[in-house]
Amino acid sequence: MSDFLIEAGAESLSVEAAQNGGPWTGQRLSAVLKKVLAWQRTLAAVEKRGRNPHVVAALLHVGGVPRGALKDESRSRRLLERLLTRLREQEAVLGVPEGSLDWDE
Repeated sequence: MSDFLIEAGAESLSVEAAQNGGPWTGQRLSAVLKKVLAWQRTLAAVEKRGRNPHVVAALLHVGGVPRGALKDESRSRRLLERLLTRLREQEAVLGVPEGSLDWDE
C-alpha cells in the first residue's frame, strides 16, 4: 500500500534541493522516498528494542564502526570522541551526551 501511495504521489510532485543537478520527480523521487521510509522503519525498530535511534544515526554519520576499531583502545577512543562530537551538535534536542571508555586488557 505504501509503495502505491509513494509512486502515485511522486508522479505529481517535484522536489528541488540546492546543488543537486535538477528536480527529483517520478521514479527518482519515489526511490528516495522509499529509502527514507525504510530508514524511518529501521530507527523505529532500533528504538523498540530499547536502543537510542539518535546514537545509531550519529554512528552512521561518523562513518560507522570500522572493522577492528573496537579491538584497539586508541581507535575506540577516537570513535567515541567522533560520536560524542556528532551528538553534541544535537544537544539542544537530545540533552548533553556523555560517554566513557573502560578498557579491559
